[in-house]
Amino acid sequence: MKPNPASRSATHAVRYSCRLCGATSYRRVVGRNAAGAIKATGEYQCSGCSLTFFDAKVWHDVPGALSSAVSPATAG
Repeated sequence: MKPNPASRSATHAVRYSCRLCGATSYRRVVGRNAAGAIKATGEYQCSGCSLTFFDAKVWHDVPGALSSAVSPATAG
């Protein structure tokens, strides 16, 4: 009998997901530099909420584990 993928996902928790909204992906934040060129800022943003961070560990760790790796815009 072939296993049902839907039942498998119900029994296994996703290990890497946003600690705030549960999204399972994030993206690079891009912006313009002084010359007007579009560049990656070094930050990442959750694809499901507005959490921005420099280190993916902050994205998936429990809420009490905030560190200096969180963007100042979201820390306060």
